[in-house]
Amino acid sequence: MSRILNKKESRQLILDTLKPIDELVKTTYGPYGDSVLISNQYEQVYTKDGLSVISAVSSEDIIENNIIKDFVGLVKYINDINKDGSTSTSIITYSLIKHFNKDFGFPPFKIAEFVEKESQRIRTIIDENGSSVEKEDILNMLSVVLNNDENLLKLMPKNIEGNYTYEVNRSKVYGEYSRVEYHGYKTNAAYWLESISSEISISKSQNPNVGFKSLIVYVKEFSDYPALYRELKKVIPMIKDSNEWGKGKLPFTVIMKRVKGSKDDLITFAAGFYRDFGINLNIYSSLLPPKGMQEYPNSTLISHLAIDNITFTEDAIYIGDNTHYVLSFPSLSDAEFKQKRDAIDDAFSIVGTKKYVVGGGFIYNKIIETLDKETRDSDIEREVKKLIQQALLEPIKILSEKSGIELDSLLHLYKSNKIYNFASNKEEEITETSVKELADSLKVMFEFSLKYLSNFITTGSIIQQ
Repeated sequence: MSRILNKKESRQLILDTLKPIDELVKTTYGPYGDSVLISNQYEQVYTKDGLSVISAVSSEDIIENNIIKDFVGLVKYINDINKDGSTSTSIITYSLIKHFNKDFGFPPFKIAEFVEKESQRIRTIIDENGSSVEKEDILNMLSVVLNNDENLLKLMPKNIEGNYTYEVNRSKVYGEYSRVEYHGYKTNAAYWLESISSEISISKSQNPNVGFKSLIVYVKEFSDYPALYRELKKVIPMIKDSNEWGKGKLPFTVIMKRVKGSKDDLITFAAGFYRDFGINLNIYSSLLPPKGMQEYPNSTLISHLAIDNITFTEDAIYIGDNTHYVLSFPSLSDAEFKQKRDAIDDAFSIVGTKKYVVGGGFIYNKIIETLDKETRDSDIEREVKKLIQQALLEPIKILSEKSGIELDSLLHLYKSNKIYNFASNKEEEITETSVKELADSLKVMFEFSLKYLSNFITTGSIIQQ
């Protein structure tokens, strides 16, 4: 039989389930935030990362666990877009639903409708208070998120134009920090694509020497397989000159665009190549191999023909218009590496930003003050505005409690166009402060936090099947 919770029970269960997450995340907030020890059967890690803390929470109760997964999904989604903001998203979202957990005397869909209007107003306020990012702003913001780690700071590119991707690896040599740039999108160069036929495909059982390096040849598009055969034939002398030459010992990988012909034509072509030259072929039908294929380590390029916008390395192909950054740094432990990697993730979200707003609670207070100045036409609208203002005060209260600075003192600073820099423990002018947040990230956070609030408001019951 289904378990059914009514409107009041449903909302209260959501709040009660998320309360422990809120209390945990609050402890990590801001420069004075504490670490949380996450321990499981595999490891234990000290972290201040909000997403790691939230993701570690679960419940044995089915409904509670689904509520947690839904909330974690929201925070992860925003984090994937912004590369940061997990803690703020969690605090703001929980604060919103906590303040809106009441009987309004108005239809829920009407309240949700006005919440959406407030969302639009808040995005406008953020835009109006945003400033263009200059080079010195980037450096200041990077220093903050990288915890003033000069070695990590040197890894970060100072300017990024166009699209970019990046990966972070642990350095093989302790003490060594490095960054390499490649042109294009990374795809592994060593995968099995498909078995052309049982006779000529290579597998570990058929070929005990599968660990040898693979010769990779990129060929231009051909009208048919005979034309491709003639082109590959030119490469045979280079293969035979290779130190690792040996029948069946040196797999030969062909990367090609679509060639006219059926699968039978492809099998005939590959079988003929094996018959005439004693070479097994692994054939890629495109530069992006399908997911889940078996990795084939240590592939090496011998030759490539008629190719643009592509870079071959020992174990990867970089293709396209992206700039791909590969960063590596030393770490004593998995926990230390994860902390550095998370800092790098945050840093990359800053490098490409165009607009910022002043952080440290200043922008939240600015939103509260601006909403307060605007008139409202209806009781619902005024009530919605008041509750959102109360919710936005929550992160400022946390900063106040953790720093020991009175809330009224912080709010007075904001009104004087000043800010308290908790990291450097001093007051700063708004125009000089290094405490900055990404404007676009903040807009994304509010958009989806307020959507979560709308769903909460219009939840009339929960059914457990």
